[in-house]
Amino acid sequence: MSWLFYSVITVFFYTAWSLVARIATVKSNNPRAFSLIYNIFAALSGILLFAFPREDTLPITLPVIFITLGALFFWGIYGRVEFYSTKYVEASTLSVVSKVGPMITFILSTILFSEPVTLLKILALLFIIGGNIIALYENKKITIKSGLGYALITAAAAGTGWVFDKYLVSYYPQALYVTFSYAITAAIVSFFPALKLSDIQNELKKGSWKIALISVCGAVGYFFQLKAMAVGEASRVILIISSTSVFTILLGIILLKENTYVWRKIIAGILVFIGIVLLG
Repeated sequence: MSWLFYSVITVFFYTAWSLVARIATVKSNNPRAFSLIYNIFAALSGILLFAFPREDTLPITLPVIFITLGALFFWGIYGRVEFYSTKYVEASTLSVVSKVGPMITFILSTILFSEPVTLLKILALLFIIGGNIIALYENKKITIKSGLGYALITAAAAGTGWVFDKYLVSYYPQALYVTFSYAITAAIVSFFPALKLSDIQNELKKGSWKIALISVCGAVGYFFQLKAMAVGEASRVILIISSTSVFTILLGIILLKENTYVWRKIIAGILVFIGIVLLG
């Protein structure tokens, strides 16, 4: 299969994830307990992905193990806060703010992998920053509410995690990497402090099939994103996957009735999309 085919599948599952996650977490009383259930289900979904043919991988060395631990640390942070973001921030706005992640990826890749800094890439970053400013601008000032604070942390953790994924995708079968990532994230989310069983049961009862659905969407989408990066250029993959934000904004307005600042969200989404295109 081609990288384009895998990327389009990723867009479909990530868009579905964004919309259903917003619906499922609005009524959540404990987003961390919700996250634990989600990551457990996603890890179980990852096991099913072993049915796909396994790719050839490079030998795992000690540096690869240390980099893997770093990746799991940042994905653990991501799992810890991601559903606070979806609970408190509209899906259409969150989709724009989440594109801070690729910006973080660009900056870290420049530092760690000595990737060239060009005027075009700097312009792309300005588009991404501009889109986020428009998304956050309220009453003649930029408003960072508690939910948006979580959203920014989520985006930063994801952007850092993608840098690790870019390196590790050649060393692990994608199904194993997906399963292991979600399983370790579930372990990190469940402690410090330990979650109460009653909270977990309550979230499972409220979320029911919606948690299972977004778990499948998340695991499958992540799996095909890794496959796309393994067989195609990362910049071209990101170009296609970035369209998720546009679809989420439009469907969030249409399906979820997120009708506040409609044109501003659309303009913000377009600016962010242009920025991602330029980064590609």
